[in-house]
Amino acid sequence: MPAVQLDGRVLYYTQKKADSTVYPPLILLHGAGGSRLDWPGELRRLPGPRVIALDLPGHGRSTGIGFADTRLYADEVCALLDALHIERAIIAGHSMGGAIAQQIGINRPEHAAGLILIGTGSKLPIDPTLPQRIIDDTDKTLDWLGDWSWSPDTPAGVKALSRQRLSEISPDVLR
Repeated sequence: MPAVQLDGRVLYYTQKKADSTVYPPLILLHGAGGSRLDWPGELRRLPGPRVIALDLPGHGRSTGIGFADTRLYADEVCALLDALHIERAIIAGHSMGGAIAQQIGINRPEHAAGLILIGTGSKLPIDPTLPQRIIDDTDKTLDWLGDWSWSPDTPAGVKALSRQRLSEISPDVLR
């Protein structure tokens, strides 16, 4: 899997090469506790544009720690774009990824050919007890997050995969 080194951290990503130069690249940003694998494979292989789905710092295979501020994540995404010589891209973000996309649009508009925002907001409030709950009982808290995140009708396999991915993230990132 391709990776870029940024100030001692390694950002991993998957990439589908462009089939056409008509479209700007599409950058896929996952939510907190997620990874590039949260994006459906069909979207990661979308015909037309170059598509890059990355693991944000401290998520998936990327090293480093998660940040408490979406502006810091936005800086990392822009550093990745610079390293890959991408001047402008369409930035798609889900949940926290959408908040990061908005930060790029506001603070680094030269990089944003457009934004796609999915289930997000400019501020993402969290349960104020969550950080302590993760410290006190990580497994129980991950179960609670899974119950809260999915409909009762969601297939058990989807819930189990989500739970497994959450358990692979450092508790420090989830806090």
